Amino acid sequence: MRNTGWTLPGADSGEGGSIEVVSADDAWGLVQAADLGRLCLIGVDEAPDVFPMNYLARDRQIYCRTSEGGKLNLIGMNPRVAFEIDSGDSPSAWSVVIRGVAWRIDDPYDISDSGIRQLLSASPTGGDVFLRIAPLTITGRRFSSRRHRTTEPVRSRRLVGTDEA
Repeated sequence: MRNTGWTLPGADSGEGGSIEVVSADDAWGLVQAADLGRLCLIGVDEAPDVFPMNYLARDRQIYCRTSEGGKLNLIGMNPRVAFEIDSGDSPSAWSVVIRGVAWRIDDPYDISDSGIRQLLSASPTGGDVFLRIAPLTITGRRFSSRRHRTTEPVRSRRLVGTDEA
């Protein structure tokens, strides 16, 4: 994989790890190789909501299946979205974030041309509503040569003054 030839300032962890910025072309290569991402929408309470989504990348567009209701309603209120795809596989992990605009696609030609009907969803509801995300920006980073964790992971703690963990 080609990179931009530089690492982020201060990205050396002191343990031999680094954060490498990847080019847009390489970021799209990572997106093409995966099939599960996270769709981030602004909720009715104006806080971000994140949904795992199976997706298909074609012609530098993202296509997803969903059902009527929740996500579709949020996109109708605010079509600006973020879509994140990542992998934690050793020896290097990576993350790609796409920021763009989402909308429902109903045109039978667009649906057929995208190939989205063949996308299998891990969701039990499947979904017969098709979404397209047109990217405005794409950024990617690769995290390499990380030292393996030798201690127990940190457990989340209950937030003070809330009922949420």
